[in-house]
Amino acid sequence: ENQMLELCGSRKKTSSLNSGDVFMLETPKSVMIWAGKDSVPEEYEQAERLAALLCPGREMVRVDETKEGEDFWEALGGKTEYNTIDNMDRPILQPRLFHVVFYPNRAVRARAFEIFDFEKKDLISDDVMLLDSGDEVYVWVGKEAEKDEIESGLTMAKQFLDSDPTPRNADNSVIITIKEGKEPDAFISIFPDWEQTV
Repeated sequence: ENQMLELCGSRKKTSSLNSGDVFMLETPKSVMIWAGKDSVPEEYEQAERLAALLCPGREMVRVDETKEGEDFWEALGGKTEYNTIDNMDRPILQPRLFHVVFYPNRAVRARAFEIFDFEKKDLISDDVMLLDSGDEVYVWVGKEAEKDEIESGLTMAKQFLDSDPTPRNADNSVIITIKEGKEPDAFISIFPDWEQTV
């Protein structure tokens, strides 16, 4: 049986394809990773990692939007309409950085404090940070962060999206976990004082 998974791992109907996201289509012989035209490279990279974990041993095939073959649509039971709204129609959101402070012995185990006019130096190696880029939410994990802090950071990222006043929520948005020292260019570019390495 063919199964479709969005990047976050939830099952989706064919009509839930979205130009701003990446989806995995698992077939008996392969995993097709469909990349919407408005998705970002980090989403595709995360889909590759998920495919390797969820479907070990199966061939991975990249399928770019508008370049789908007949086998792709056949595996889905035929082509149907889906959301092709591009980034121009999305709300323009300013990036926001939050410091997740963990309280192991309190009823409220973690709180997020916003850092205004943030810079690279605001990232703290023994803590977890949340960076809302507008298109996705990054959970930045410092080298010395504890397991409980990381779990709290992921929980807070979902709660943050669910309480967002825009149409975003944890089900229709992407949460990307990155480790200190392995930040992608899309993350680095949000910090005005952080020079990208070529």
